[in-house]
Formats: sequence, structure tokens, C-alpha cells
Amino acid sequence: MTRFRIGLGAGLAVGFYLGARAGRGRYEQINRTVSRLRKTKPLHKVKAAVDLGRGRLRTRGNHAPVQLVLVDETTSLVQGSSR
Repeated sequence: MTRFRIGLGAGLAVGFYLGARAGRGRYEQINRTVSRLRKTKPLHKVKAAVDLGRGRLRTRGNHAPVQLVLVDETTSLVQGSSR
């Protein structure tokens, strides 16, 4: 656990140092890119799908069984009985 904390602290310090060296210009560039990505249609579709899934899980309750269905190597869906 101590090695993990030391590694985490060192990683944060290196990230802070490199970020500070990159400067305000690079920060603004990253911020603009993220802003543009948030406005894309595919991201809105993903957000809508996630919100729909969260709503379904919320209304289902914690006691209903769910099953993860593998769609491909990186994507899985929650499948269960709908009420």
C-alpha cells in the first residue's frame, strides 16, 4: 500500500509539472477540443443511451436480477426482465 501511495504521489507530481510546463495555451487547446467533442452527435447518442439505461435500472430496483450481454470485446449491455 505504501508503494502505491508513493507511486501515486510521484505520478501526480510529474503530471502537475508537465501540465505546468505546457502552459495556458495548451490548456485552452485541450479545453476547446473537449468542448467540440461534447457537442458531437455520437456523444449525445451515447449520453442518451446511458441516461436511458440508468433510468431503467433505477425504476427496476436493486433486487431485480440483471445479466450482462457481451456485444463485442469492449461493449456489454445490461439485460433483464422489464416491468
